[in-house]
Order: sequence, then C-alpha cells, then structure tokens
Amino acid sequence: MRIVSQALSIVLLALWSLLQLTACAPEEEKAREPSVLARVGNVEITDIACEQVVDRLHVASGNQAVTAEERRQRFQLLVDRELLLLEVGELKLDEDPRVREEIQAWERTRLIEALLQAEMGAQLTWDEEELKSFFTEIGAGQEIRLSRLVLDDRARAVDALQKARGGESIDQLVKAYSRPEQLYRHGDLGWLNPLTMSNPKLSFLFQMEEGAVELIEGEDLYFLMAITGKRQVALEERRVAVEAALGRKKRHEANLAYLEYLTSHYAVSLDNAGLKHLLEAASLEQVNRSMRLVQSKLGEWSVGDYLQGMESLVDGKARLPDTAPALGFHITRAYIVTQLLVEEARQKGLYAAIEEKRRDVHQQKLIEALWRRQGVDAVPFTEAEFDAFYEANKDRYESEKGTFHPTEWRNRIAQDLREAKAAPLFEEYLAQLRQRRASTVSVDEKRLGEFVALGE
Repeated sequence: MRIVSQALSIVLLALWSLLQLTACAPEEEKAREPSVLARVGNVEITDIACEQVVDRLHVASGNQAVTAEERRQRFQLLVDRELLLLEVGELKLDEDPRVREEIQAWERTRLIEALLQAEMGAQLTWDEEELKSFFTEIGAGQEIRLSRLVLDDRARAVDALQKARGGESIDQLVKAYSRPEQLYRHGDLGWLNPLTMSNPKLSFLFQMEEGAVELIEGEDLYFLMAITGKRQVALEERRVAVEAALGRKKRHEANLAYLEYLTSHYAVSLDNAGLKHLLEAASLEQVNRSMRLVQSKLGEWSVGDYLQGMESLVDGKARLPDTAPALGFHITRAYIVTQLLVEEARQKGLYAAIEEKRRDVHQQKLIEALWRRQGVDAVPFTEAEFDAFYEANKDRYESEKGTFHPTEWRNRIAQDLREAKAAPLFEEYLAQLRQRRASTVSVDEKRLGEFVALGE
C-alpha cells in the first residue's frame, strides 16, 4: 500500500469514482436533469457527479453518514481534478512515453481478460469437487510455523546452524547474531501455507518434521530456517486463497491454450535465421534490427520490432532467454500480445468495449504523470530518514514469508518514503494551481450550498 498524501490519494480516488460511477449511474439519476454546481474551463461539475463520489465515500467509510464538510471536500476534489487535467494539457504530458506505455500495458491486460472470458469462460469455472481436489493436490491443508535468522556471512551462518541443531532456539540466536542495521524480519514468521510461500525453492520445508533446522543459501545472504510447528487446516479456513490460486492456474492454462490457437489461426512462424542471429549476438547493440524474425497472415515482424515489444512488456529490465525453445516461445508470445490480440479483439468487437474505460485510465495516468513531474522520483532521503520511516511503518513492511533477498522490498520502502516526502510539495503545488487558475473556475454558490446542506 502506498503511503501517498491524503490529498493526492483522494484526488485519484475522486477521479476514479467520477469516471467509473458516471458510466454506470442509476437509471433514476440518469432520468433527472443534473444541476450544474460549477464549471472548470469547458467542463461542468454536476450534483449527480458529486453525489456519486459522495456515495463512494459513504460505502468506503462503512456506510457512515457523510457530513456537509465532507460533501464540500468531495466537490472541491472534482474541481481539483479538472484543474489538474488543464495543467496536464498545457504541459503536453499526453506525449509522455511512459504514459503511452502504461496505457498500452493496461489495454493489453484488459484485452486478454476479455478475450479469455469470451472464448474460454467455461474453462475458468470449477465445481466444489475440483476445488477440493486442487486443495489436496497443492497440500494447502498442511501449514508450518517457521522461525528465521538472516545472516550475510557464511561462516557465521554455519556456526549458527550448529548451535541451532545443538538445541539453541532461533530467538536466542537472533540476539547473538543479528545486526540492528539489517532490516530483515528475524524470529517467528508465523504460520505459513503453501499458497503463501512466495519462493518455490522453499516448498521442501513443508515436508520436514517439526524441530528440523536448515541453512539455505541465497545470492548474498544465508537463511537459517527452523520448523517450530505443524498443523492441519480445513478447506473452509483457506477457501478464499484456494479459490484465488485455482483461478490463477486456470487462467494460465487458458492463456496458453489461446496463444496456441492464435499461433495456428494467424499462421505464426519463426524465421530460423533471425532466431539464430538473436541467440548468437554478443549484445543487443550488435544485432541487426532489420532482420525478419516472425511471419504471419498479418505480415512480418523484425528483430527490432521484437526488442521494442519486449521492452514494453517487461519494462526493458528482463534478459532474453538463452535457449532456442525458450526464446522462440517468448518471441511468439510477444508478437501475439503486441500484435494479434488487438486485431483479434477488434474483429470480435471487444476493442470498442474497453474504449470508454481506456479514456478514463488515460486521464488517471496523466494525473499520475503530473505527480511524478513534481519530483516524487527524485526526492532525496538519508539513511536516518529511511530507518525512522521503516520503524514508523514496520507492520506494513514485514517481509514476505520465505522471501530470499530484500532488495525489491527495500526499494518499495524507499519509493513510499519518497512519495511521503513529496506529498507536502504536491499539496502546496495544488494550492498554487487553484490560485493560478482561479479565473477558469465558476461556482454556483446557491446550488453548491443546497448540495452541501444535504449532509447536515
């Protein structure tokens, strides 16, 4: 969960509330004439739009009564939203490559979901017997309690292992071996289920007996793991998690099946020469980007097209597979996702179905780009600030149970800290924006007063 400013969070929430709820407003609201409370530029802010956001606040707060002041705040947030969009237009953030990539990624995801649901919806369902069988198959009925000590020196780790097997508890060893500056979760990790074990390399722990201790080597760290308890749980106790896991499994299988169908339907084939060239290239800078890599009924795809598509799929951070079968599959998948899905969706009329939502998402991403422009990615912090921020929010940042390396976890904390530090800057920016663009805002105080009074 991001620790962004309340102002920014609510602005984005208001954006989504307005966009999503307006699209599915109740018939009685659609039937009555909206009352215009304000105009920001050429955009009208109506009582219906505000009421939809207020209704969302009502639900989010546990159906507590929404006060007059809260109704006024929600109105102001919708005004702020339009001011931000005016600013976005003036700064031409619509041309931001990151925004375009984010929209494309969202579009691909929605199209895949829509296509799978339309073509293979029946394969994404299950009955109770299948759920029970899956529960047993993955061993979700057996849980272990795990205690952990994380060390960065092998000799110290081996020494700790010997002491643990000699009878010392992990809690005792934590006091002797852990370092205060290390932000790892030591000691009791609580009860773990195979469904919550994020690292598959640790699945063997569920086969160990209570009291067993193992030393696991990571890249730079050493993990002393002790099984301190074992128990059985019933399906009903883990039903939500098991259903989610089975759903993911079925979606994955349906996805692969659909990829095979599209490969055949559009006669997708790899150019062996292009594949060989890409595999043998010493670096991506040395590849011939114009070489043909894929052929299909829709045309050809070059090495350069693939590299560009890959970058959009993985943020340019992943390495290319280093075997012909793996690279071939990756190329085919990238081609299908970036080229064929849109064409298939258009033919089935699905592209138009997401177009309105696409516009809404686009506006959201533009506002987020404006947020980034205010320096969220560049706000500096000291180690002391990091430590203090972590301690203040420790409960939210407990490492994933069984996770090997804390690098990504630390990066997420750092990003949250940057956003928290940037929040006051953005709030100040928003206040200045209201003042600077005051002439673009026209409020009907009488109608606004009537709307606000409904909360008294």
